[in-house]
Amino acid sequence: MNEPERAGRMLDRAGRSLYLLSEHQVGREVFQQAIAAFQQAGVRQGEVLSVAAQGLLELADGDYQKSFLLAVRTLLIWNSTKNEEGLRLVRLLQAMHYRNIGEWQQAEALSRQLLPEACTGRIDEWDRVYRDDVLMVLGMALAGRGRVQEGGRSARLSTLDT
Repeated sequence: MNEPERAGRMLDRAGRSLYLLSEHQVGREVFQQAIAAFQQAGVRQGEVLSVAAQGLLELADGDYQKSFLLAVRTLLIWNSTKNEEGLRLVRLLQAMHYRNIGEWQQAEALSRQLLPEACTGRIDEWDRVYRDDVLMVLGMALAGRGRVQEGGRSARLSTLDT
């Protein structure tokens, strides 16, 4: 892994943390830095993950137009790479959008569809990020539907290393 990719990964994680802490303005800036680092490193998967995460941040802030444009950008990046792994990430992005707009049942259903492929036991860093995101969306959807104990179990699973 080269230095720009390493920086991109660290910045992406920082952006995700800032998003969860509701520090959206700083998170937005950090995601932009992560995207630039991934572009410099030529790591399209990292770039698309950061673009998608920024789209979710915009959705949470109610900027539906910008969120939509970033979702389209995500799809265009994946289409240009011809990477089949992109499909699962687009489906995860869809589940996250459902979660953010409070469509708990759809978020839960899609997360449950994604769960088997998320827990395959692979050790790649992106697979761990994907698994953690699927479990987080599932946990939040369950909690949103009033099934807090199940949601808590899902969140605990996301902290386990496979």
